[in-house]
Amino acid sequence: FHVFTPSWMDEWQGLSPSDYKEKKQAMLHKIVERLGRELFPGLENAIEFSEVGSPRTHRRFLGRVDGSYGPVPRNRLA
Repeated sequence: FHVFTPSWMDEWQGLSPSDYKEKKQAMLHKIVERLGRELFPGLENAIEFSEVGSPRTHRRFLGRVDGSYGPVPRNRLA
């Protein structure tokens, strides 16, 4: 399935390639852990493939201004 969570370009700027990769993996872990805990028990062990996009990904491959993707809420989520 596809999961979307809002994120802003400023959170992804200035990262080294290794820090960028680590941040994407950390975001994946956080989302999978939360979904597994609240909605889909055992999700982490059921994933065969995952791919993480960031605002940088959306800007580069989708041509999105500032990496925007989908609806943007008024407030940032914690």
